[in-house]
Amino acid sequence: MWVPSYTKHLFRAGMKTTQRVESIHSFDDYVNNHTTLAEFAEMYCRAMDKRAETERQYDVYSEAFTWQIACGFPCESVFQRYYTDMKFKVIQRECSRIMFLHYFQNVVTSNNVTEYTFEDRVWCRNKVTKKEFLTQYKGNYRVRFDMKSKLAECECSLFNHSSIMCRHMIKLYDILGEKILDRYIL
Repeated sequence: MWVPSYTKHLFRAGMKTTQRVESIHSFDDYVNNHTTLAEFAEMYCRAMDKRAETERQYDVYSEAFTWQIACGFPCESVFQRYYTDMKFKVIQRECSRIMFLHYFQNVVTSNNVTEYTFEDRVWCRNKVTKKEFLTQYKGNYRVRFDMKSKLAECECSLFNHSSIMCRHMIKLYDILGEKILDRYIL
């Protein structure tokens, strides 16, 4: 549980360390400890074909159905247009949590850079049910914004390791009335 706090500056595409093990276990349907090398190659190809087919089905589903906009932020419709269903759900979760943010301070740090501070509530995950819940604890997050380049960087580093904009950056762009840059839509 403590590892992400030390690796949040590294890009992980949103993967957790246990996902690698889970993906290996999904291979159990195709191979076992008695599988020969020749059978392994054939089963590996079958598993990859199955995975590719599943992804194609998700793509068809994503094109046929559109997730509804939940929060109404202008950036949400931009994300809806470009993201897959799974990534759009993550962005919607960030957008829905904006209502718990409180902007309270900005400090000009240089000619073009201003640092904005947001107070945010802390979310925790129940170990048994895996559902997230809101706590009474609060934390402060600083977002640096360059007025010249229109780039933002939040200290929570969600974008750096997951390529998803955090609620702090989304709120800042909304407060400033700025358009979300293409750089943030990966």
